Amino acid sequence: MENFIAGIVGLGLIGGSLAQGLRAKCGAGKIIGRDTSREAVRAALRDGAIDQAAENIDETFAPCDVIFLCTSVRTIPGLVERLLPVTKQDCVLTDVCSTKLSIMAGIPSEAASRYVGGHPMAGSEKTGYMAARPYLFENAYYILTPTRQTRPESLNKLTRVVSALGAIPMIMPPETHDRAVAAISHAPHIVAAMLVNLVRGSEDSDIMRRLAAGGFKDITRIASSDPAMWNEICVDNRGEILKILSRLKDQLACAEEFLNTGRAEEFFKAAKEYRDSFQTVTQPERIYEIKIDVEDKPGIIAVVATLLCAGGLNIKNIGVANSREYEGGVLRVELDSETSLRTGREILRKYNFQICE
Repeated sequence: MENFIAGIVGLGLIGGSLAQGLRAKCGAGKIIGRDTSREAVRAALRDGAIDQAAENIDETFAPCDVIFLCTSVRTIPGLVERLLPVTKQDCVLTDVCSTKLSIMAGIPSEAASRYVGGHPMAGSEKTGYMAARPYLFENAYYILTPTRQTRPESLNKLTRVVSALGAIPMIMPPETHDRAVAAISHAPHIVAAMLVNLVRGSEDSDIMRRLAAGGFKDITRIASSDPAMWNEICVDNRGEILKILSRLKDQLACAEEFLNTGRAEEFFKAAKEYRDSFQTVTQPERIYEIKIDVEDKPGIIAVVATLLCAGGLNIKNIGVANSREYEGGVLRVELDSETSLRTGREILRKYNFQICE
């Protein structure tokens, strides 16, 4: 798509990255942006990420071919209701939220044919426009959730835009999406918070905090995300999350039984075999991994590999992370030791690569 007009409501990390990506990669003829933060709007205008700032949800968005709603779940239906009378009948409306059914339940029926739920599986613990980057969605899964009422042309239009961003569109029903993210995103966040609170409440919490720089810090990283945002996510997807937590209780009981009967190896073996079937296979020992934010362009992996190899480092694995919600790092490089990890970071920073800690 070229010379289309895009609207973005909410210029935080996701909305700001969409604006920058649409400008750099999609050939958008005009981008109209709105945010309650004047600082974010000024920065987006200064960067050339948007061409025009909207003061309100009004006729300013009338010429748009697609509008991305990058605000909280509860605000989406109201925004759609306000946009309906001022936008074209073929203007596609979409959101970027991590729950879908609660949004679809509130969308006005007259918007159903041109509304397509969206959820880019990319992000960071960081928030705000200043954390935005134009290649955030490159090689990341971008879930689209049309309903039976969605017009095929609406879905096709949004799919083309998402693909032009460099993302990988995945189409599924809203209920399938909510069930999946409850298991792979929402419940893990709750578990991460549980583990942190478990350590925080222990009598040796100070000692444990010092020792938490390795694996514990890695598996609980997402507990540093915005608490208010996660409260809303959990409320909106409560039903599916509670189902997963119920199954988690069964898993805890199963783990207790294995430990009590001395058969923990069976427990770990089953998990290992399934985990090793993932696209990115990890080993049971500690992983020395560098996560790098890079633009998807020819030769970039070769450049990174050449620099590290020239520094005498042994690369054990290298690849692109397609699902990276709430964490940065498009390219993952696995090395063989703590020393190599430190050296690799120094080499890449010397050449101005952005390292995600």
